[in-house]
Amino acid sequence: NATFTPSYTFSENIRVNNDLSTILHHLNIKDNTIPSIKNKNATPMNTFTTSMKTLYKISQIQEEVGIQSVDFSVFSKYNPTPSDVLTMTEMILAELQTIKAFIGLTTYITPAATQYKGKTPAEVDQLMQWNLRKLNLITTLATGGG
Repeated sequence: NATFTPSYTFSENIRVNNDLSTILHHLNIKDNTIPSIKNKNATPMNTFTTSMKTLYKISQIQEEVGIQSVDFSVFSKYNPTPSDVLTMTEMILAELQTIKAFIGLTTYITPAATQYKGKTPAEVDQLMQWNLRKLNLITTLATGGG
């Protein structure tokens, strides 16, 4: 499907990155993360695996403060498609909304996606991994951050 290009998925992952940066700033957590080296051979499986790890970390954060979380294990796949990676990205965006609401970011709106062209699966994978590293900086919401 033409809409599920790496460029489109990259754009949605930029939105995740923006939300995470805003959450970290709000929690006064210093973000010293940088993108990892690109895996030029990245496949949808690589990125899908990272997205599942991201959703698991989000659910850990949610459960710690009593936010009901979703069991995303039912979405696990052995041969995910680029479309599956996009679906997981959208689920990450949705789940971050609960965290933003919990910490009081009720007037912050996730920015609209910026259109990118020519992005590769390696760039999507690199950004998804960076998002997970940013998320891992959050150790708790209960006491105001990390």
